[in-house]
Amino acid sequence: MIFSVIISNYNSAEYIDLFFKTWIEYKEKHSKNPIIFSVIDTKFIGNLDNNLDNWSDDGSLELLQEYRNKGIIKYLRTSENPLLETEARNLALKSLLEEESPEWVLSTAFDERIQFEEIEKLINYINKEKFIDCFSINYKNLVFTKNKWIEGFCPRRVWKVNCSNNYKLMGFYEDDGCFYENLEGIML
Repeated sequence: MIFSVIISNYNSAEYIDLFFKTWIEYKEKHSKNPIIFSVIDTKFIGNLDNNLDNWSDDGSLELLQEYRNKGIIKYLRTSENPLLETEARNLALKSLLEEESPEWVLSTAFDERIQFEEIEKLINYINKEKFIDCFSINYKNLVFTKNKWIEGFCPRRVWKVNCSNNYKLMGFYEDDGCFYENLEGIML
């Protein structure tokens, strides 16, 4: 199974090493399960500040470039303009769908923690449940308080790329929603 992870980033330098430490540990233990990382670094429209840069200025972009140079991140993109969250995720997804053949896509951010055991459980569960096309994850999200897990934060974040009736994942239409299209051009 080829599993891909789409990550949105803006000024997340303090979270990047810990995030990749967990995923690298998983990849080393389960080398038979390839994981492809596609990262987009940009400001989100609605989260603008007085900073004139449209991509990270806290050193996270340079850190991400190091991870790409080490072969951990396969795709790293930036945007010259701030984007809606869905636009950013779609840019990261585009590289995967055009150049890879992932079976599953996980959408996340560096401040959304998933532990090693949770990655194992998630991928094991996905491998067993062949007829489910979308999964929700109960994240520990550190974006606002940086130390508190908000109960009930369980968004849809894992999608099968090729579903029944020849439907294929095409993109995001909201923060946690995807649309699919079949061979006849009919969209879901």
